[in-house]
Amino acid sequence: MGRYYESDIIDDLKGDLSVAQCIVSEYEDRTQEFKKAVQGIYIDVFNQDEFARRVEVQFREIFKDLIEEQKNGKN
Repeated sequence: MGRYYESDIIDDLKGDLSVAQCIVSEYEDRTQEFKKAVQGIYIDVFNQDEFARRVEVQFREIFKDLIEEQKNGKN
């Protein structure tokens, strides 16, 4: 393998790593937002089904665009 070819591979991998770090960071931010939202839903106020429904609604709302990107194969 030539040095130029190795350099191209390293640059590509660095770019891929940078993209992956951005994606992980976005998911971490959304996860914290979801955690805060769910903490405001008290299980003793709702029955199990209603609680689960409310948690799912929060999840879908917070992760909506990321879920769509995955469905469309962008990640």
